[in-house]
Amino acid sequence: GYVRSHDPATSQDDTTEEVQSYVDLFSPISEEGTEATLLNLKAALAEGSGDVDYEIYVGNTAERANNKTEPDFKGTWYGHDDEGMQHTCYPMVTGTWAGIRLKNGESNRRWALESLIGAIRTVSRVRRR
Repeated sequence: GYVRSHDPATSQDDTTEEVQSYVDLFSPISEEGTEATLLNLKAALAEGSGDVDYEIYVGNTAERANNKTEPDFKGTWYGHDDEGMQHTCYPMVTGTWAGIRLKNGESNRRWALESLIGAIRTVSRVRRR
């Protein structure tokens, strides 16, 4: 057998492999039957957070956004050792649903997000096919 335990002070597992972590967040960005443009996202990283890579996916349904293999927009929010940092990105992507994947940008550092706020603008009705 093998005894495993969680050590929050380390960034490696018990075989010295770097821990890769990510979270996917999906939300509708417009009412049903319309599309909206995601104008910006404002992220506040926690104090001492490592870098956070993000990928944004949009689609007319949550499933279509989730099934994409390439992001519509991506980037990195850089962490800071002394204090939490606030970052703004301007993806300007359009759809009915938006998903964002957040993951550790540096495999040897932990990351933490305190808040994520977006601004949207309704642009058109969705064409039914």
